[in-house]
Amino acid sequence: MQFSLTSMILSFAVLGVSCSPRTSTPSGCLSVRASGGSSGEYASLGAAVAALGSGSTSSTACIFMYPGTYEEQVVINAYKGALTLYGYSTDTSSYAGNQVTIKHSENSTVAGSDEASSTVDARGTNFKMYNIDVENSFVGSQAIAFTSRGDQQSFYGCGFYGYQGAVDYIFGDASAWFEQCIPSSPSQVTSTHCLGQIEAAAGYTATGGVYLGRPWGVDARVIYQYCSLSNIINSHGWNTMAPSATPTFMEYSNRGAGATTTARQFETEATAAVGLSDLFPAGSAWIDHTY
Repeated sequence: MQFSLTSMILSFAVLGVSCSPRTSTPSGCLSVRASGGSSGEYASLGAAVAALGSGSTSSTACIFMYPGTYEEQVVINAYKGALTLYGYSTDTSSYAGNQVTIKHSENSTVAGSDEASSTVDARGTNFKMYNIDVENSFVGSQAIAFTSRGDQQSFYGCGFYGYQGAVDYIFGDASAWFEQCIPSSPSQVTSTHCLGQIEAAAGYTATGGVYLGRPWGVDARVIYQYCSLSNIINSHGWNTMAPSATPTFMEYSNRGAGATTTARQFETEATAAVGLSDLFPAGSAWIDHTY
């Protein structure tokens, strides 16, 4: 997953929500059904997005997707207003039962760039997505599932599946908050180059040695707090990348065999946890706080 934006929040395993279904189109939303459905329904997300037109910065719109695997590549950039995508789910409190997948297969070499390989590229402000999985199924070289290039984007109960080989499967330039997430890989990973957190009763799953992150920019800032870190975490914690970097890498109140910090390198001591107000001082009204 790649992002280049001002602010974003992701909650892959939804926190604090009772089990509830969303199995029909909410009032005012466009409907997408893989089979084509009845009159007024769209057969693809791309067609529904195109039907929205450009709107205005004060516009709001929503799209509901019925179960299915949608083989398409979607760039969401023309619509200027707030847009919400909903996926069909009998349990909106978790990504585990998601029944909607948007799928594409293309690597960044063929596409010409990381962004161009993305299955979904969302560029609007105040974009939300619920209970939808996004997959780039290409295997063997870098293939991006989702690119986020807008302000105040948020994702709830979603799954993102791409191929990053051995490094950097979450990367970019943003203020980002990750909560109740499970980054996982079958190989060695260096991850999470963003200001924010991966807060997890869920924790990390992977095989091999894993670093918490490395600085893409000279002033990268990352904190892991209240995380479950297993023994897959390298004892040094952090790795290097950018020349002359002066990153702020912190950990606070983590647990598990990988949470021991005695051998950490490039780490700054954290004396308190970071909150949403620290990360987004202009306010967080754009975040769905019911999750």
